[in-house]
Amino acid sequence: MPYPSQAIVGQGTKISAIITNTVSVSFVSSTKKITRAAGSWLTDGVAVGMKVSTTDVTNSGPFTVTVVTALDITVAESITDEAAASKVITSRAIIGEIQTFGGPGGSANVIDVTNLDSIAKEKRIGLQDEGQFKLDMNFVADDPGQVYLRNKRTANAAANFEFIFTDAGALTATFTGYVLEFSISGGVDDRVRASATIEITGAVVYTT
Repeated sequence: MPYPSQAIVGQGTKISAIITNTVSVSFVSSTKKITRAAGSWLTDGVAVGMKVSTTDVTNSGPFTVTVVTALDITVAESITDEAAASKVITSRAIIGEIQTFGGPGGSANVIDVTNLDSIAKEKRIGLQDEGQFKLDMNFVADDPGQVYLRNKRTANAAANFEFIFTDAGALTATFTGYVLEFSISGGVDDRVRASATIEITGAVVYTT
């Protein structure tokens, strides 16, 4: 008999930060570089260890970032030479060592619209508030996803997140949020822990 929910059966559930850009890039096979002429991968938040995929048919990825500068991403995998053209570049920083999570989930305001003609309380529901998304994890100082969370908390900047469950059908939740907290704790004869709180802004979108 199948499980009623297989979302956390096994170890396949992934929570990632996502960086998406439409930019003109070229691919160089000899150096394994994805190069842009303008802008900055560093400013966009691309970092070593992230996974990069593209809308290019030949060089779709995913590729693993080994070196990143303002104009160049060097990847571990082989790529094929291609001249500069506009592509959508998606970088994923998988948040490692997660043990527990909570959310998304929230509520909406209840608006009282009772008037003198009402025979009982009349109410409407306001805009949905998706609340917060919370993570508890083993602290890994150089984990790309954890580094990204820390940087976004420092920058007070919104980030996009992707939550892929292990269900057959690959249920995915995507949302935008602000990293309110990234805290670290530990003790004698114990692991070093980290926790993060993401304040969600806008809607959570579920797809299969």
